Amino acid sequence: MGTSPFPSRAWGLTPFWEVFAMATTATTLPRRRDWLFPLRQALNHIEIRQAQTAHLLCRLIPGRCPFARTFRLGTYQVSIPPLCQLNPLYEELMALRMRALDYLTTHGVDITPYLEAPDVPSTCEPTADRTRL
Repeated sequence: MGTSPFPSRAWGLTPFWEVFAMATTATTLPRRRDWLFPLRQALNHIEIRQAQTAHLLCRLIPGRCPFARTFRLGTYQVSIPPLCQLNPLYEELMALRMRALDYLTTHGVDITPYLEAPDVPSTCEPTADRTRL
């Protein structure tokens, strides 16, 4: 028998750094199960083949979060942040809407009715100059 530089391996033992590496691999760590994976996969594999389907998807999926609001309470301005990012299927739905808009533009359809203008305040109030730091 040849001599091993690591006597523990010659005795049939595994060095501690290999045991540590095996214990910290991703296979031994608990994994979270993605219960929505089949639905995500189905949404990502939808192919748009008709203009009617693209129009329907653009009407059903909003371009921005309908829950984001800014309103005034007396002298205070209160904003409700968009909560759509909490939706677990948000990115898949936005990608599907973009694919529908892309289909319409490649077929020469005007998509301006599906593009929403940014919120414009109804009253023109002077704003502070924010160009200076």
